[in-house]
Amino acid sequence: MQNTIYEIRLQMWNKGGEFVRSLSQTLGKSDLENQAKLVKAFPEVFEKYDSFATNAKLEQPEIKL
Repeated sequence: MQNTIYEIRLQMWNKGGEFVRSLSQTLGKSDLENQAKLVKAFPEVFEKYDSFATNAKLEQPEIKL
C-alpha cells in the first residue's frame, strides 16, 4: 500500500458503498493487529481505495491527508 490506513479509510468512507463504509468504520475501531487482519482478508478493497487515495493526492497536492 502506498498510503496510510487513515488515508485509505477516508477514501473508503467517501467513495465506498455500504459494505466498504462499514469496513471503514470497523478499521477506525480496530487496533493494529485487527487492522492487519482486515487488510489481509480484503486485499482487493484496500488496493482499490489505496489507489483512490493516491489519485486524491495527485489531484490536490496542497492537501495533506
